[in-house]
Amino acid sequence: MSEWFARIIRSLRRHARMWTLVSTAVVIAVFSAGLLALAGDGHPMSVVDEHVHYDYVLRVLGGELPWRGAPYTQGLVDQWSCGVGHEAGSPYPCGDERFTVSTLPAGKYTSGYIHYPTYFIGAALFADFSAWVTGNTGLIATISAVRIYSAILTIAGVISCALFAWAIGMRTGRLIAATTVPVAASMIVLLGTLVNPGSTAILAGSLIAGTGILWIVRGKGFLWFVIASALASLVAVTDSLPVGGFLFLIAVTLVAERLGWRLEGSWRPRWWHFWVLVGTILTPIIVWGQYIRITATQPNKALFGFIAPTGKKDAIVGMVTEFVNLHTPWVESMGIWARPQTLVGRVLRAAATGMPLWITVFVLGVLILVVLRIILRDGGVMSSALPPRAQARQRVLSPVYVLTAGTVGTLLLYPPALRLSNWLTFGFDFGIVGRYSIALSPLLVLLVLSLFNRRPFGVLLAAMGVVGSLGVVAAAL
Repeated sequence: MSEWFARIIRSLRRHARMWTLVSTAVVIAVFSAGLLALAGDGHPMSVVDEHVHYDYVLRVLGGELPWRGAPYTQGLVDQWSCGVGHEAGSPYPCGDERFTVSTLPAGKYTSGYIHYPTYFIGAALFADFSAWVTGNTGLIATISAVRIYSAILTIAGVISCALFAWAIGMRTGRLIAATTVPVAASMIVLLGTLVNPGSTAILAGSLIAGTGILWIVRGKGFLWFVIASALASLVAVTDSLPVGGFLFLIAVTLVAERLGWRLEGSWRPRWWHFWVLVGTILTPIIVWGQYIRITATQPNKALFGFIAPTGKKDAIVGMVTEFVNLHTPWVESMGIWARPQTLVGRVLRAAATGMPLWITVFVLGVLILVVLRIILRDGGVMSSALPPRAQARQRVLSPVYVLTAGTVGTLLLYPPALRLSNWLTFGFDFGIVGRYSIALSPLLVLLVLSLFNRRPFGVLLAAMGVVGSLGVVAAAL
């Protein structure tokens, strides 16, 4: 028996790469099947602004974009009262003439104008395609088609995570971890079951992280990185957050070189790289801001008058609150209505509820410790290849450490910055939600797996990722 077991172990080791690829493909397939089933189950519209996003899709299907002051469409009222409904419930039964755009619980005017049209145009095209294929244009069929579109985008993000992890050189447990951990939380997966542009976050984040790291490792490929950054920036501001770490890396590297530091590896950034990326991120913000200003028919007060104005002191307190509260992308929301019925499914779902906390501890905790080590012990960002004394003597700069510091800094600083921006724009103080950080998750996972290239650590994260990602969709399996 012992010899037979030993032969199995030797065989597994010889074919570890093949088994890893098979295991990764199986996990992706199971996760995808579950997510698609949850997206198409006809559940009520989510309180996570799904009615706003669905109304946007309906407006695009009608050949127009929303503007500040645009009332919700009648199609939203119909979906709310006679279709899948809403988690908050309906004030009137289906067909009641009292239920109109003016009596919607969400208010009369849509806030969808703040979103870029990119996701919604794609969603509308997919809904049209689905109706053409199936011949079904009913209320539930329309919203289900758009939700499936969100699921496909999320699945594309998972596949992108796997492909870039493989291209970077991650194998066995690290490959599975890099694929599954970015989606091992119900808040992340939930967006793939809703009409929500947040369903693009994993795909956008993986494209930025993958092309950016490959640019650094290979010393070429900046164009692909810019394309990935541009695509993310054209979908949502929060989708482009991972670029922040790379901007920090470029700036620190160029300044450090002037101070006598030598850069590890063949990657050599230039200031024009920095400014091209800045322009890529800011251009959609400026252009869409002008669209909002030009097309507006109502002031901000008409839409947000129910929120009390905030003074400077309260705004400062709000910014401090955002800074000290870690906006981890891994959050257990319990927002998916479906619940598993089998014992295995219930156990898997129960285990998955704890994964966001443990992943935050092992991913963000480790990365923050790395940054603290840089600041408190090293006194600078040094090389991962040389011993500490040699690093200090030769003043070698390691891109992976600087990128880690920049990415953690982005995670900590964007919430207070965004809260300040909202206060300056709208005049009121409004909290920043953790789901805005989702696009950072692929980069955070790749960084921690790169810094700790140890098989036990990779296997541990892989186990967490598989349990977390499959547990969330267990009800559909």
